[in-house]
Amino acid sequence: MPDHSRNFRILRRLAHLLRYAGDANTVLSAALDTALELVDAHIGALSYADLSTQRYVLAASRGLSDAYVKGVTTWSLHEGLAGQAFGLREPLTVTDLSASREVPRSIVREEDLRGYVCVPLLRGQRRLGIIEVFDKEPRTFTVSEVESIELVAGFVSSVVESILMVDELRFLREERAQVLRQWTTQALTAADTQRREVARRLREEAEQPDEGLADRLRKLASELEQTTAEWVDMVPLIREAITERFAEHSGKQIHFDAAEWPTSLPLELTSRLYLLMSTLVQSAVLACESTVNLQLGGRGDQIWIQVCDDRPRSPSTDTLSELPPETAVTVRGLSGTLEQGVDSTGYRGIRIVLPISLTQPTVQSLTPRERRVLEGLTLGTSNREIAAKLGISPKTLQNHLTAIYRKLGVTSRTQAVQFL
Repeated sequence: MPDHSRNFRILRRLAHLLRYAGDANTVLSAALDTALELVDAHIGALSYADLSTQRYVLAASRGLSDAYVKGVTTWSLHEGLAGQAFGLREPLTVTDLSASREVPRSIVREEDLRGYVCVPLLRGQRRLGIIEVFDKEPRTFTVSEVESIELVAGFVSSVVESILMVDELRFLREERAQVLRQWTTQALTAADTQRREVARRLREEAEQPDEGLADRLRKLASELEQTTAEWVDMVPLIREAITERFAEHSGKQIHFDAAEWPTSLPLELTSRLYLLMSTLVQSAVLACESTVNLQLGGRGDQIWIQVCDDRPRSPSTDTLSELPPETAVTVRGLSGTLEQGVDSTGYRGIRIVLPISLTQPTVQSLTPRERRVLEGLTLGTSNREIAAKLGISPKTLQNHLTAIYRKLGVTSRTQAVQFL
């Protein structure tokens, strides 16, 4: 029989550490130690999933050789028994690894590991990593022991999620910069091609009789003036940088349809659309069963983005509640609207409708009072001081700040003051 009093003390110790420890690595190491202590084991590993490489990142290990630890980083997220537990979001136990035909890694046998349990780290529908516990002897881990490890996994999942979010944000920033460079290069190349074409036509006109030459030259000059690098076709890069990349890294199917999408969009808009689509698709890929549908379209002065996936949902499900927090802020900053989406396959998800004639937000969109509030922010003045100077209540000031953030498409003081 499990000693519930002992287990409670062990878990309470971990909970205390989670509350006060400031270092994520310390927490993850303590979590592995806690899992091992709860089931009276001495060998194990805690790894989190790196979706960009589709590999595990070892956060902590106990009783494993250097060769095993080094090998962890080469394992695919869906490889072997650990991959089964990770993919199915369910614990998996094996009494004797040496007798299992499903153990593809010879290193496990070289370590002489026998008893095995793998518990996935989950946060809602999101898969974050795994806790593995081993024994040198054949061992059947009991339901109670597996549940104890699941409790530890539940405790530390938020810590692992924070680590992954930081990594993902860093990756998105780097990738966004790369995509912007690609789009800018594409736009400049297209503009240069157009200019060369106009120059060629000018040379041809120079060889023609003079009748009507002045009018034709004026027309060509006008075309040359309008040839800029401000509009780009983002579909090829969306296909390559989002749908193909996420499909390759996740092993999921991503169907992409942009038949009704405009062939060119303002360059200043494309970077924000890219970040928006990347966030939506990544969120859907992490939570879906196997399939995500990304549809892009446009009509008149509007464009729309729809991301749906094959998660089981009833018609009453509020899919807007599944939105990543930053998405709503971005959409408001683009003067867009959020809707619940349903595609032709019946999959449910998110639909975003945006005006196509967007320009970058500027302080000119602010009222005189809002501009004075923004000026106060740039001076580092506190909210209370700004309110007192303007003769308004702190609540009214907060309303002004909310309006400023919405109009400028930002979420913080630091971002807002960059517009002055």
